[in-house]
Amino acid sequence: MRCHFEGIQSDFVIVDTPSFFTFVDPDGDVIMQQWMDARYTKKCAAAAILYMHNIAANKDDPNLAMKNHLGTFRRICPPGALVPRTVHVVSIIDRAIQRPVPGDKIEAWMQPLRQQAREEGASVFEQQFEGRPETAWNALRDLLDACVKMAPS
Repeated sequence: MRCHFEGIQSDFVIVDTPSFFTFVDPDGDVIMQQWMDARYTKKCAAAAILYMHNIAANKDDPNLAMKNHLGTFRRICPPGALVPRTVHVVSIIDRAIQRPVPGDKIEAWMQPLRQQAREEGASVFEQQFEGRPETAWNALRDLLDACVKMAPS
Protein backbone atom coordinates (compact mmCIF):
# COMPACT_ATOMS: atom_id res chain seq x y z
CA MET A 1 0.00 0.00 0.00
CA ARG A 2 1.48 3.37 -0.99
CA CYS A 3 0.67 6.29 1.35
CA HIS A 4 1.38 10.00 1.11
CA PHE A 5 1.06 12.32 4.11
CA GLU A 6 0.65 16.09 3.90
CA GLY A 7 3.88 17.90 4.75
CA ILE A 8 6.11 14.87 4.15
CA GLN A 9 8.11 14.80 0.90
CA SER A 10 8.30 11.05 0.37
CA ASP A 11 5.66 8.41 -0.07
CA PHE A 12 5.49 5.44 2.25
CA VAL A 13 5.09 1.90 1.07
CA ILE A 14 3.56 -0.41 3.65
CA VAL A 15 3.99 -4.14 3.05
CA ASP A 16 2.29 -6.89 5.03
CA THR A 17 4.75 -9.77 4.82
CA PRO A 18 4.00 -13.47 4.99
CA SER A 19 5.12 -15.24 8.15
CA PHE A 20 8.62 -16.67 8.33
CA PHE A 21 9.66 -20.09 9.65
CA THR A 22 6.27 -21.75 9.17
CA PHE A 23 7.52 -24.82 7.28
CA VAL A 24 4.83 -24.15 4.66
CA ASP A 25 6.10 -23.82 1.10
CA PRO A 26 6.98 -21.39 -0.22
CA ASP A 27 8.72 -19.83 2.77
CA GLY A 28 7.80 -16.23 3.52
CA ASP A 29 11.42 -15.10 3.42
CA VAL A 30 11.86 -16.51 -0.11
CA ILE A 31 8.73 -14.69 -1.32
CA MET A 32 9.85 -11.43 0.31
CA GLN A 33 13.41 -11.73 -1.03
CA GLN A 34 12.12 -12.12 -4.60
CA TRP A 35 9.63 -9.27 -4.21
CA MET A 36 12.17 -6.87 -2.71
CA ASP A 37 14.91 -7.72 -5.21
CA ALA A 38 12.48 -7.01 -8.07
CA ARG A 39 11.26 -3.68 -6.69
CA TYR A 40 14.15 -2.09 -4.82
CA THR A 41 17.01 -1.84 -7.27
CA LYS A 42 17.88 1.79 -6.42
CA LYS A 43 18.69 3.29 -3.04
CA CYS A 44 15.63 4.00 -0.93
CA ALA A 45 15.70 7.25 1.09
CA ALA A 46 14.71 5.50 4.31
CA ALA A 47 13.45 2.12 5.37
CA ALA A 48 11.83 0.99 8.58
CA ILE A 49 10.28 -2.15 9.97
CA LEU A 50 7.11 -2.24 12.05
CA TYR A 51 7.26 -5.76 13.43
CA MET A 52 4.29 -7.31 15.22
CA HIS A 53 5.31 -9.98 17.72
CA ASN A 54 3.08 -12.40 19.61
CA ILE A 55 4.25 -12.08 23.23
CA ALA A 56 2.22 -15.13 24.27
CA ALA A 57 4.02 -17.42 21.81
CA ASN A 58 5.94 -20.51 22.89
CA LYS A 59 9.16 -19.06 24.31
CA ASP A 60 11.01 -22.35 23.72
CA ASP A 61 10.41 -22.41 19.95
CA PRO A 62 13.40 -20.74 18.24
CA ASN A 63 11.31 -20.24 15.09
CA LEU A 64 9.16 -17.78 17.03
CA ALA A 65 12.08 -15.74 18.42
CA MET A 66 11.95 -12.07 17.50
CA LYS A 67 15.72 -12.08 16.89
CA ASN A 68 15.34 -14.66 14.09
CA HIS A 69 12.60 -12.68 12.37
CA LEU A 70 14.40 -9.35 12.55
CA GLY A 71 17.55 -11.04 11.28
CA THR A 72 15.57 -12.39 8.33
CA PHE A 73 14.27 -8.91 7.50
CA ARG A 74 17.80 -7.53 7.60
CA ARG A 75 19.10 -10.37 5.43
CA ILE A 76 16.44 -10.07 2.72
CA CYS A 77 16.58 -6.29 2.39
CA PRO A 78 18.63 -5.54 -0.75
CA PRO A 79 22.05 -4.27 0.41
CA GLY A 80 22.65 -0.67 -0.53
CA ALA A 81 19.07 -0.18 -1.70
CA LEU A 82 16.86 -0.87 1.29
CA VAL A 83 18.62 -0.72 4.65
CA PRO A 84 16.21 -0.50 7.62
CA ARG A 85 17.44 2.21 9.99
CA THR A 86 14.47 1.97 12.31
CA VAL A 87 12.85 -1.15 13.77
CA HIS A 88 9.76 -0.70 15.94
CA VAL A 89 8.25 -3.74 17.67
CA VAL A 90 4.52 -3.94 18.43
CA SER A 91 3.33 -6.65 20.80
CA ILE A 92 0.22 -8.67 20.12
CA ILE A 93 -1.43 -11.44 22.10
CA ASP A 94 -2.66 -14.39 20.09
CA ARG A 95 -6.46 -14.54 19.80
CA ALA A 96 -6.42 -18.09 21.19
CA ILE A 97 -5.30 -16.80 24.60
CA GLN A 98 -8.20 -16.52 27.05
CA ARG A 99 -9.16 -12.94 27.91
CA PRO A 100 -8.75 -10.88 29.96
CA VAL A 101 -5.02 -11.40 30.47
CA PRO A 102 -3.87 -10.13 33.88
CA GLY A 103 -1.56 -7.11 33.74
CA ASP A 104 1.22 -8.89 35.67
CA LYS A 105 1.23 -11.70 33.08
CA ILE A 106 1.42 -9.19 30.22
CA GLU A 107 4.30 -7.42 31.98
CA ALA A 108 6.10 -10.76 32.44
CA TRP A 109 5.76 -11.36 28.68
CA MET A 110 6.86 -7.81 27.84
CA GLN A 111 10.12 -7.93 29.83
CA PRO A 112 11.90 -10.41 27.50
CA LEU A 113 10.46 -8.57 24.48
CA ARG A 114 11.99 -5.29 25.65
CA GLN A 115 15.32 -7.02 26.31
CA GLN A 116 15.39 -8.66 22.87
CA ALA A 117 14.43 -5.36 21.24
CA ARG A 118 17.30 -3.55 23.01
CA GLU A 119 19.72 -6.27 21.87
CA GLU A 120 18.49 -5.85 18.28
CA GLY A 121 18.60 -2.04 18.38
CA ALA A 122 14.81 -1.84 18.10
CA SER A 123 12.26 0.28 19.93
CA VAL A 124 9.07 -1.09 21.49
CA PHE A 125 5.55 0.26 21.21
CA GLU A 126 4.33 -0.09 24.79
CA GLN A 127 0.64 -0.57 23.99
CA GLN A 128 -0.63 -4.01 22.93
CA PHE A 129 -2.19 -4.08 19.49
CA GLU A 130 -5.63 -5.58 19.81
CA GLY A 131 -6.92 -4.85 16.32
CA ARG A 132 -8.35 -1.37 16.84
CA PRO A 133 -7.58 1.24 14.13
CA GLU A 134 -6.58 3.90 16.65
CA THR A 135 -3.95 1.58 18.14
CA ALA A 136 -2.63 0.81 14.65
CA TRP A 137 -2.41 4.54 13.91
CA ASN A 138 -0.56 5.19 17.20
CA ALA A 139 1.96 2.45 16.40
CA LEU A 140 2.48 3.81 12.88
CA ARG A 141 2.85 7.35 14.20
CA ASP A 142 5.50 6.15 16.69
CA LEU A 143 7.35 4.45 13.83
CA LEU A 144 7.23 7.61 11.70
CA ASP A 145 8.45 9.72 14.64
CA ALA A 146 11.35 7.30 15.14
CA CYS A 147 12.18 7.53 11.42
CA VAL A 148 12.29 11.31 11.59
CA LYS A 149 14.68 11.13 14.58
CA MET A 150 16.94 8.68 12.68
CA ALA A 151 16.92 10.62 9.39
CA PRO A 152 20.27 12.09 8.36
CA SER A 153 20.39 15.87 8.75
